[in-house]
Amino acid sequence: MGKQMICASCGASFDDGLAKCPYCGSINISGAEKEYFKTLEGVREELEDLDDAPAQELKETFQKQGRKFWKLLVPVFVLAAASVGWIWYQNRPSGEDHKSRYLWEQENFPALDGLYESGSYDEMAKAADSLLEQEENSLYNWEHYDFYEVYSLAVNMEKRLEERSEGSLSSYDSVDLFYEEWYLVCAEAFQTERKKENLTVYTEREMEALSPYIEKARQDLKDSWGLTEQQYQEFLSLARGNYYRVPWERCDEYVTDWLEREE
Repeated sequence: MGKQMICASCGASFDDGLAKCPYCGSINISGAEKEYFKTLEGVREELEDLDDAPAQELKETFQKQGRKFWKLLVPVFVLAAASVGWIWYQNRPSGEDHKSRYLWEQENFPALDGLYESGSYDEMAKAADSLLEQEENSLYNWEHYDFYEVYSLAVNMEKRLEERSEGSLSSYDSVDLFYEEWYLVCAEAFQTERKKENLTVYTEREMEALSPYIEKARQDLKDSWGLTEQQYQEFLSLARGNYYRVPWERCDEYVTDWLEREE
């Protein structure tokens, strides 16, 4: 007797090698797969014995094995499709979820839009941060989310630069600072690249607001982190090949080595 399993449909115990529950007939995916491959192996062995068979017999055998193969294959595909469909069904957003999200956006987005239009970016970032604390990923549908994301990083960079000047920046936050500086520099590089295709990521007004932070980030990367021009270009090249993002892990690696050298 093989390993026993409990049927998810009726709760009965049966051999996990069986393709179906013997009590209620529910499909056992693991057992069905084993039976499927066992049968395929049998088909392969039978085909190996056909080298000397007459042509007509060979044709009839192939037709027979072909029917057997498809009888097995179709149920497996149907089972796989049903499983995927069930998973989607269980995780699909309900109509009520869509309605709630829509009403939430109608309540909160206009206030953010007002702060954005007035140029009150610090207040906009604070308000958006507060909303994200209430519900993660709640701002993805907001029209100005991309600008908010990079502007928030710029504000965080400023705070970390102050902490570093006061000697209170931790090693972990040092990695974040390095990452944020590269994020800003790469945002400008991405904007430049997109302009070549007559496309933009940020508006002129947004770039005007970001430019002082980007310049500060560029200068700090060259002046404070010991990056040679060659290393700077290598990081920039890495970002170009990675959707204009320097991986956080690479930032961690460089800053960790740099901190060890500085001690």
